[in-house]
Amino acid sequence: MAQMDTWELDFFSRPLLDEEGKRIWELLVCARQTGACYQVVCSAKEANSGWLTAQLQTLIAQAPQAPALVYFFRPIMTGMIERSCKQLDLEPRLSLRSFRVRRWLQERERTIYPQMAGYQAPQTSPSALETINPQPLPDMLRGDQWALVSLSAHDLAASPPVQFGDQIALDLTPRTRVPGLVIFSTRALAMSAWLQGVDPVALRYQPDPAHLILEVGNGEQWILARLRQAGLQQEAQGFAQSLQGSDGVHFLAIQISPQSEVPTGFWTLWAAP
Repeated sequence: MAQMDTWELDFFSRPLLDEEGKRIWELLVCARQTGACYQVVCSAKEANSGWLTAQLQTLIAQAPQAPALVYFFRPIMTGMIERSCKQLDLEPRLSLRSFRVRRWLQERERTIYPQMAGYQAPQTSPSALETINPQPLPDMLRGDQWALVSLSAHDLAASPPVQFGDQIALDLTPRTRVPGLVIFSTRALAMSAWLQGVDPVALRYQPDPAHLILEVGNGEQWILARLRQAGLQQEAQGFAQSLQGSDGVHFLAIQISPQSEVPTGFWTLWAAP
């Protein structure tokens, strides 16, 4: 059986106007396994599921590996993308774990669109996403203890596959220090299986009140730890600062104990700068 890829896509209007004053649309596609990226421009009058289906069909025919799963992150585009995926026997998944295409879009917003004819600076970033206010931690994610650690990007990329998780290569130099969080729990296997279903996205430090927050694929945010001690707050602040050196890339690992050699769950995460 041929190996199948996972694709991430964004199909939406850009801060660009055509000669008729209409918004220009753009399809961006990133393939996780092969690293291939595709970009196709679309006029506002053509922006529908039929056009999207035809373009995806063409890209699939050209791709070295066909996709089975397609990630996207804009709820407003769910209907159109689901219709196209159904036509092509693809599984769509709405999730903020669309890291590759979100990073590419952020780069284009910063360096490409402002240089193009018809550019109109948006009041907010077109890739900005709404998230839900932090909620109490679900019982399934309550560990026995946790630790903030770091790995080199080389070691992160060389991490062996684990039973649960999602490791995505995000183009860092090998010596880059990548921060992360390890949660230790005797229920590590069940915890990892549960996390697999909610798509961990990012960890962040909230200073007031001092909390460590976990964001998941549907935009929900959970209070992972309440940092009442000054030492823990300083440690979390250091974690937040280190994200600047890793371009927002970090990780989450679940282990039975500090003595365990292999985690039961391991996810690459990304916090948009």
